Amino acid sequence: SSDLSDRGGSSKGPDSRNDFRTYAGDRGFRGIANTKIKGVSVYDVQLFANTIMLCSRRLRDFSLALDTLVVLTAVKQEIQQCDARRTGESLDATSEQVETVLAKSLAENSLTSESLGLVFKVDIRFKWSWLGNMTSPTLHSIRSALQARHV
Repeated sequence: SSDLSDRGGSSKGPDSRNDFRTYAGDRGFRGIANTKIKGVSVYDVQLFANTIMLCSRRLRDFSLALDTLVVLTAVKQEIQQCDARRTGESLDATSEQVETVLAKSLAENSLTSESLGLVFKVDIRFKWSWLGNMTSPTLHSIRSALQARHV
């Protein structure tokens, strides 16, 4: 976990370095949602890689949430690079590519899906716009999420 004190944190004391509002202000921080549960701040890290939402477990430490966001962003970028190389084929990376990218990115950071509490949701888009979009229930394996996106 990195020391965030040199990234614009205030000098109000050791706890102010770990305050969401110090870094995000009132507008929030893209990819990290801040919620108070019984007066305690918790952070949800989630972002989309194409139609798959990557979500971590709830975290109490903002710096850990920020580190998690960096790792998940690296996964997202790798998936998008796989997509960019697939000209003339389907828009999404293949299931094998996504599984490989996820395993590689987590291993590079000495992490596992379990240590991050990583879960997946699939954005289900309908052909007719009046139906809107739906999100799948929470899935605990990337393989299940990848299969769900093709149903």
